[in-house]
Amino acid sequence: TGSRVNALTLVGENDDTGDNQTSEVTFAAVSGITYFIAVDGFDGEQGSILLKLAPAAKPTILYSTGFEKTEGFIANQALAGQKSWINSGTGGNGIADELFPDLGHQAFIGLIQPTTDEPLSVWVPLNHRPDTNNQPVVRFSVLMAIADSENGEYDDFRWSVYNMDGDRLFSLAFDNDTLEIYYALKDGPGFVPTGEFFENETLYELVITMDFARNRGSATLDDLFDLIPMVTDKPITSSATV
Repeated sequence: TGSRVNALTLVGENDDTGDNQTSEVTFAAVSGITYFIAVDGFDGEQGSILLKLAPAAKPTILYSTGFEKTEGFIANQALAGQKSWINSGTGGNGIADELFPDLGHQAFIGLIQPTTDEPLSVWVPLNHRPDTNNQPVVRFSVLMAIADSENGEYDDFRWSVYNMDGDRLFSLAFDNDTLEIYYALKDGPGFVPTGEFFENETLYELVITMDFARNRGSATLDDLFDLIPMVTDKPITSSATV
């Protein structure tokens, strides 16, 4: 910021925020202030520049849980049926204690073989309609780990977001056989490789971000050491109305 190019005040800077040599700067802009943004490429390299503007409305937490006893969850019982969580299909799901050391309760799916061909899904319905003018961005985050198979049978594990009509808008799939990560969009060709892989028994933070004003979705995976951008600004649906 400033009135002279040779006497500017630095607001923020970054070079290579992750292993993929992508740079990212985030700052809180103030109304009425002019900001000069400089972008340069190492040794003359070129690439895409993405500028995101988000309204300064205070974030609203739609749902948050640690599956703890103080919230009313009971360990060693099925998750489905507790505190508004529901399921379809069959198979193992429940609340366990200290699967992640020193982090209390965790919810899990898998472990017990399903009795039908219908995939097991467990979710809590939120019925949230995004405000595309003031709060268009919806962000989901979770600490997760996938355990290796002990019987030679390998499953796919998915995180999916649906609209109120039951259409799947965004989905990530973790293939526990190949350890590859895939994504799928509502109007896309099905599950597409992200080019990224995961490791068994590793604790990750998964973040899925959906911007309904721009109709775009992104996903990152963080093993607390490296940030892996798996999906970046993909169209959620061909229709702007979701």
